[in-house]
Amino acid sequence: AARAGVRVVEFSSETAALQAFRNRALDVAVLTLDEVLLLAGEGHGVRIVALADLSAGAGVMLARPPLGDVASLRGRRIGVESTGTGAFILAHALRLAGLAVADVQIVSLLPHEQAGEYAAGRIDVAVSHEPFAERLRALGARPVFDTRQMEDDLIRAVVVRDSCLNEHRRRVGELVRALKAGHG
Repeated sequence: AARAGVRVVEFSSETAALQAFRNRALDVAVLTLDEVLLLAGEGHGVRIVALADLSAGAGVMLARPPLGDVASLRGRRIGVESTGTGAFILAHALRLAGLAVADVQIVSLLPHEQAGEYAAGRIDVAVSHEPFAERLRALGARPVFDTRQMEDDLIRAVVVRDSCLNEHRRRVGELVRALKAGHG
């Protein structure tokens, strides 16, 4: 979508959005706080202009029946995007179930790769989000955890490249107001 010179781009994975920001294909991105720190540590001039709760219930762990809860995942192969929210959701869910990341087998997969690996039997569980979670459900996967069960919602940071903030301060302000109106 484009409006007043602004183009909104949706990525299929957090990894892709982070890489697009690194490559200067994006001037504004919605990222997790750890990703913002990673960018700053790499020397990218970024500013957080807003915090947004955009993910309560959006992240889900889907497992192959008869696996029915997170505690039953010990030793299982779990497909997860190893950066960003997926890894955080997995670690949190495992901790709540009394397991550690070392108790499962991590298979680093982007969200669009998970259904194929699940169908082929190479993973038993996926940490996913829509529209990819629906593909896993269609293959028989059932939810064992989602972010509604987390004590705190996942907070995303709206980050802006310093150069964009300097050149387009008014538009960035409009974006922040629009986000607050839509999620406040």
